[in-house]
Amino acid sequence: MDVEMGGLMKKEGLYAPNTTSVVLCRYTYHRAAVATIDKKRKWSFWIFFSTYTRSLLQRQKNVIISGDYNICREAIDIHDPVRNAHVSGFLPEERAWFAQWIDEGWCDSFRQVESGAAHYSWWSYRAGSREKNLGWRIDYNMISDVLSDRILGARLHPFAMHSDHCPVELQLNLSLND
Repeated sequence: MDVEMGGLMKKEGLYAPNTTSVVLCRYTYHRAAVATIDKKRKWSFWIFFSTYTRSLLQRQKNVIISGDYNICREAIDIHDPVRNAHVSGFLPEERAWFAQWIDEGWCDSFRQVESGAAHYSWWSYRAGSREKNLGWRIDYNMISDVLSDRILGARLHPFAMHSDHCPVELQLNLSLND
């Protein structure tokens, strides 16, 4: 699916097996704090994404949006929240946008089943960060609130070493008729 956002065309993954369930894959820009143009681009995407998903929730009840959001939601989602307080991906305005977006009808499926700290989905390649578990949780399987009671499991796979990210898993109790 092609979507227009702030003068930019962006490819987004879309899978719709029936009229009541939608799965989207997404990626959010990372380096917002580095350059003004990147910050504007990231904000434009967030505004577009919020508007699009608000509209989507009005048409669909079962929605899953998986991918790299490049934002740590809470202090427990980053290994050093104090030192990273002014780093893109953990900026107060980024976390505020994420919190507001969640309040529009979304559930963090992983936090629905796991409330502890030190569960990360991304690690820098520098200084043995992964081996020391000095990471960030920036990859999510976000679900519409109506699906929150259908979660069978949600977990991260930090020992899957295919990249600087690890897989994030979500198991839901859904049928094709839901």
